[in-house]
Amino acid sequence: MIKPDTRKKLRVAAIKNGLGGVVLVDVCCTKCDNIYKGIVNQLICNSCKINGYTQVCKHCSNDYTAFHNDRTYCCESCKKSKPWLHRPRDKSFGEKVSKAKKEWYQTDDGKAFAQHIGKVNSIKMKEFNKTPEGIANIKRNAKLSSIRMRERIAKGEFTPPITNSFTHWDAAIDGKKFRSSWEACFWNSNKHLLYESKECRTTKQSNGRVYIGDFFDKEAKILYEIKPKSFYIKQSDKIDALINHCKDNGYKFKWINEYNIIDYINECDFDTNDKLKQLNKLKDGIKTN
Repeated sequence: MIKPDTRKKLRVAAIKNGLGGVVLVDVCCTKCDNIYKGIVNQLICNSCKINGYTQVCKHCSNDYTAFHNDRTYCCESCKKSKPWLHRPRDKSFGEKVSKAKKEWYQTDDGKAFAQHIGKVNSIKMKEFNKTPEGIANIKRNAKLSSIRMRERIAKGEFTPPITNSFTHWDAAIDGKKFRSSWEACFWNSNKHLLYESKECRTTKQSNGRVYIGDFFDKEAKILYEIKPKSFYIKQSDKIDALINHCKDNGYKFKWINEYNIIDYINECDFDTNDKLKQLNKLKDGIKTN
């Protein structure tokens, strides 16, 4: 095979000699290895072009007679199968493409393109969500997300954020947040207990709902639920589920309410203004309950 530099020199020489850049030289055919007279960039001899040459199909790997303009696949069936989509690629190829894309998306053009695509996709998604298929898709995804979230909560992989939905108080001690001042004060005098741990969680089979107890004593295997008695009717399902959970796992269950919570609290532990604030809220809550 003639090197590119040599081809260029031959073309220049032919132009200078008035041959219009066309010059015939001895060339080795890349298919039959015969030496023939041809132009500098011709790789296949005229005989192979006319009579064809043996080639291996890139899709089915069968040998077939190929011609100059048909050098990839043996038949129309192999062409239509789009083998380039299924052909295995080197792992490094995908990594290089991914790296190049990430670098390009950091440029101004890449950022502008990403922003444009985001707007277009947002419009299309909003339109799709209004169709019957889109509405059904939203409901299906919501159901799957709910199931996955309940599984994560039951396994202790995720804990719902503190909302203080019952008291609307800012219940926190030593930077640790709780759902009520009762829980905050109880923990302040019992810091060896685990708060909303994996051992505190159970799933009710009838409705699939996950219930989370408040505190767990790992050494004594005691589950504590902090709740005023007035809440029992509202949350009887939760308390009953936690009691059954304790029976199944060999735990003791203790319900802490306004009648016994003071027995678990040492007022000497409340030595800062923030802690005293929570303790006063607890005492006020006991009076109202």
